[in-house]
Amino acid sequence: MTHFHSYQEIISIESEAWRAFECQPVASGRGGKKRDAKRDKVTAITNRFFDAMMSDNPPKTKEDAVTMLTPVLGLLLSIFFKQLAVSVIEWLWDRTKESRA
Repeated sequence: MTHFHSYQEIISIESEAWRAFECQPVASGRGGKKRDAKRDKVTAITNRFFDAMMSDNPPKTKEDAVTMLTPVLGLLLSIFFKQLAVSVIEWLWDRTKESRA
């Protein structure tokens, strides 16, 4: 297993992803069901991304990450959310590579 990020870093990056994809929790607690569902999807994608990155055979490129993760997520998500998955995976790739540079 390859060390990638600490648990705290992963949680911080997940929170950044929520903001980037406009689904962060709102202070009033009135985010709405669509926002909550989108946040659940972003969280699921983030979890799969970090599982893959910490595996024995992590993706080497952004394209590999999308190819590796999208089929699994595609089974769980509609076409719209499959597009979201690709966007989130690409965002996570760029964000994590930026923090390691």
